[in-house]
Amino acid sequence: LIIICHCVEGYTGKNCSVNIDDCSPNPCQNGATCNDRVADYQCDCPNGFRGRNCSENINDCAPDPCVKDTCFDEINDYTCICETGY
Repeated sequence: LIIICHCVEGYTGKNCSVNIDDCSPNPCQNGATCNDRVADYQCDCPNGFRGRNCSENINDCAPDPCVKDTCFDEINDYTCICETGY
């Protein structure tokens, strides 16, 4: 008699007791930390990034910190380029 187990999503192994590592390979980007869950993962994004895989750079110019000057978005920072004469 051969018994074949069909594991629920997220598990594998002879007795379906091994959690599949959804962080291998690491889907998180930009130096984020991957935390394995059951049939899922969560990325802890470093400052300046967001999104499921931390692939989206947060636009630090969005609140218009430079007022009338030109704002250049950086990683978790911004630079204001002042008008001539300021």
